[in-house]
Amino acid sequence: MIRQIQERHLMVSFSLSDEQRMLVDMTREFVANEVIPVAEHHDRTGEYPIAVAAQAFELG
Repeated sequence: MIRQIQERHLMVSFSLSDEQRMLVDMTREFVANEVIPVAEHHDRTGEYPIAVAAQAFELG
């Protein structure tokens, strides 16, 4: 019985589904195009990045 439980735990897959990979890719693209270009400004000024947050909200 214990061996069966242990074997089931070994069969867990940690690979991403196609949908999860698409989400990772979309997030990386968003960060590269929208967050990184304005990050220094917001870090320096302490201003909240409302426009970036709104875009992120729209993406879900």
